[in-house]
Amino acid sequence: MRTSRRCAHGRVAAIGTEFPEPFHQELVTLEAGVGLEPPERFYTRYIAYQDGEAVATSALLLRAGVAGIFAVATTPRARRRGIGAVLTLVPLLEARRRGY
Repeated sequence: MRTSRRCAHGRVAAIGTEFPEPFHQELVTLEAGVGLEPPERFYTRYIAYQDGEAVATSALLLRAGVAGIFAVATTPRARRRGIGAVLTLVPLLEARRRGY
């Protein structure tokens, strides 16, 4: 995944989880480094776009026979439309497809 998509994922996660604004850049920086180890096939980021703008995130971590869903967040203006539900369901279906 390109660094710019990692930054978008971190920025939307920060906004969607309502982290205080002074911490947004720290979350973007942290997110940019996540998934480099273990290999990315075990960590997949999901980003939903609406009208060309990233509005929701989630992440799937597959390790030791367990699937974990993380970073599910939707920006305030995009809430109550089912986007977060979809970004929870899609990784779960992918985990099932991979045998988790």
